[in-house]
Order: sequence, then C-alpha cells, then structure tokens
Amino acid sequence: MTDQTTGVAADAPRTYPDHPAALRVAAAAVAARATHVRPSSRPVDAGYLDELRRRPPVESGLSRLPDERTRVGFVIVRDAINFGSGLHPHLVKLPGLSGARTIGQHLLDRVLRQGVPDPAYLAGLDAHACAELFGQPTRGPAFTLMTMFATAWNELGAYTRDRFGGEYPALVEEAAGSPARMVAVLAGMPHWRDVSRHGDLAVPFHKRAQLATYGLSLCHDPGGTRRFTDLGRLTAFADNLIPHVLIEDGLLEVSAELADALRAGRPLEHGSAPEVELRAGAVEVCERLARRAAADGDPLHPVELASLLWKRGQQPRYKATPRPRSVSFAY
Repeated sequence: MTDQTTGVAADAPRTYPDHPAALRVAAAAVAARATHVRPSSRPVDAGYLDELRRRPPVESGLSRLPDERTRVGFVIVRDAINFGSGLHPHLVKLPGLSGARTIGQHLLDRVLRQGVPDPAYLAGLDAHACAELFGQPTRGPAFTLMTMFATAWNELGAYTRDRFGGEYPALVEEAAGSPARMVAVLAGMPHWRDVSRHGDLAVPFHKRAQLATYGLSLCHDPGGTRRFTDLGRLTAFADNLIPHVLIEDGLLEVSAELADALRAGRPLEHGSAPEVELRAGAVEVCERLARRAAADGDPLHPVELASLLWKRGQQPRYKATPRPRSVSFAY
C-alpha cells in the first residue's frame, strides 16, 4: 500500500534527518562569524580535561529505579520538561538544589512512589496538577512555568499514545540503535524542536532531544531496549549552564556589552544573536575539547564533555555569578 500524500509505501522504514551532524557544521559556522561570543584561541591545557574527568558524578536518580522500562520512561518524561531556565529563579526550590534539580527530584520521588506517569495521564493533565507535583504556587512566574510544563507533557502524552501505542520504550525502538535518529524521533514533537537562526543560517540545537538521547543511553539492561551504537554522533547539549562554565573557565570569550548583561542577570531573548552565539560557541568548544581528548589518547565524546561541564557547574564558584537565562521551551 502506498501513502497517497507522500508516494511512499506505508510500511517503508521512516527516514530521519541527522540533526546533530547539521548542528556540528552550523555551530562551527556561527562561531567563525559571531560578533558577541567567540571560542578562545588559546590552546586547551591537557590538565583541564583531566580535571573534568575527576569530578564526582551528580546523582541522576537512574540508579534508584528498578528496571530499564522505568528508567526509559523517567528520562523521556523528565526531559520533556527540562527547560524554563529563565523562570527557575522564581521556583520554590528544595534545600541546596537548583531549579532544574528541584524539578528532577520531585519527579523522581513521584516515580519511586507511583511509577512513571503514563502517556494517557500526561495528555490530560493541567498546570494545577504540575504545580501540585512540583510544590509550586498557582500564580506568578512559577505558575507560568507550570503552564509550559503542562503543554509539553500534554504533547508528549498524545505523541506517545497516538504514534507509539502508549509505550515509552517504543520511541527508543523507533531509533533502531541510532542516536541521531533518536534525536529526530523526539524532535517530531513541536515543543522539542529547537532550531534557531543566525542570519540566514539554521542552527538545529535540539538540546532536550540530544540530552534525552544521552540519558537513554544510560538506561539499558543487557538484552533490553536497543543500545545506541555511536554516541560520538551527538554534539554537546546547548543549554545555559555549559556556556556559563566555559566563560568562567576562559574557553568562551564574550563582548563587553554581553558580559555586562550577563553580570546584571538580564534575561536574553531566545533566538537573539547573542543567545544563539552562546549556545553555538559552547557546542564548538566541546567539539574542540573532544578533538584534544582524542589526540591525547583518552577520547571523550562531545556529549560526555557537556555532561562533565554541567557537573562542574554545580560547584559554588559557578553559582556565585549569574548564568545566561532565557524563557523558552529550549532549555
């Protein structure tokens, strides 16, 4: 049978774009022509990579979950709402935790008590249910974020229910072991699509889809859902914390005007040239760090470097200065 709208056999395998490969090229192009943010031209000290590797892990909660199915569902549901950094300062936070980690901890507690929220439930919940789950007020900027969370979860629930039979592991099986394809499967949801423009250039960051793919790679039991074959295909996930760490460490250089805005804690407009250049610059620096690690004989994939930099960003010295923030579904 042929799909009359596409002319393709209905049972033919889907083809998916390679978003990370496109981002790798686009980020290098943005970094080369940027006016607000540039990767530092100084060589990377090998000791810097050694220092990153020595950071103790930040507990993600995966080790506390009983099986692969639960871990897969948790990662997908968690990263569906892994955004809103511009509103995190307004959240009621758990003691000692950032906004992102507060949200993650509340969700983990819910999963440990009741299991992963199923797609049918997510498709129908509202912002008040999110506020109750995450311990947030039902007014003000925090509730704005809860409304955004409800929108994202409604979308995930409907997408998983309608296309994948209500089974989170089926999204992973659709990727057929390809991390780039996993990114594209997730980017099939409008609120996961994270594409900015820099002049005439499209920059397909897809931060949450790349982060979720990396998280899913850590979920598998032997013989379980198909493992991803090459995490090196992924780029760094372009959030706001990784550029902040790279700026503080001298690996990203910013214009005086942007530095003043960041120090003042002024939110950046999502999709503006400075914001796109920060994200693209971080991706490009991680590519350079990965090349240095490979040359040293101790390879690290760019997405692994991003994870290590994110963990580094939990140190007090990085929390002592304002990080870039933007209100969007991207990060």
